[in-house]
Amino acid sequence: MSCQWRTTTNAPETVRKGRFLALLDYFCVKAYIFIMVTLAAHSESPIVPGAISWVDKLVLATVNAPYSRNISSAILEECLAKVMIAGWPAHLASFFTELKPELVLRFASEHGVSHSNLTASYEAVKDFSGESNPGLFFAVTD
Repeated sequence: MSCQWRTTTNAPETVRKGRFLALLDYFCVKAYIFIMVTLAAHSESPIVPGAISWVDKLVLATVNAPYSRNISSAILEECLAKVMIAGWPAHLASFFTELKPELVLRFASEHGVSHSNLTASYEAVKDFSGESNPGLFFAVTD
């Protein structure tokens, strides 16, 4: 009987504590999400999974700018590694012609694209589109 008496007399206090804890939990989750999104957008930290490097941001901003369909860094990496231009020829042409050679080489290096695959991709895009980058030609063929 004494246990039943306590639960009935303290019911409003228990409800208040429950609401307070739920509200506190809600704000903690919101703060955590805000912090993670902010870190992911402004950091190259390995702590934040999925954080995109400044090289990827610059490459994708340049390559995707003129087109309504956006390519991701994973798809771009796959196209370069497998020497396939089908589906993304305009984006790949932009990658090789609109970026500085140093940035093309850095992107390939960061994504593990071999020099031979990068050269083959460049040649395939050049043959397909007719566009070339003389500065990149010397950097890729070295």
